Amino acid sequence: MAKYAAPAILALVVIASGCSSNRRQDVSDAAVSPAVHGPEPTPVLAERRTAAVANPIPPAPPEAPKAPVVKKKASVASPTLQAQAFDDPRRIQAGTTYREMVRRFGPPSMRVVVGPDRISYSYASRKSRVQVEVQGGKVISVEEADTGL
Repeated sequence: MAKYAAPAILALVVIASGCSSNRRQDVSDAAVSPAVHGPEPTPVLAERRTAAVANPIPPAPPEAPKAPVVKKKASVASPTLQAQAFDDPRRIQAGTTYREMVRRFGPPSMRVVVGPDRISYSYASRKSRVQVEVQGGKVISVEEADTGL
């Protein structure tokens, strides 16, 4: 019963306020029975209503012209230059500082914090993976694993 109370109340409110689908009728109906529908609207109100129906949303202001997009060609370095940029990470030795390791062998591909002053870095390539342990800013161990590719 409570499930149908809200829709029933809504229907009563709509009917009582006169907002039903029959409210908007032709002008010919109003001419036939003016006593039922009330006096005919003044031309100013009719004009406003027509303008509101014709243009319900005001037009957006014109946009400023956008600057043309200039595409830059990416500089493509040859693969041989990229491969020669850093040394092979398998050549990292214990005792090397972290700063020197990154300068010579490039940035590591992964970093894992193992302890408060100990970090494990990984260098990955197609054929091998090099695991480097750094403690206090210096390399303490280097392990190499074959990826099988």
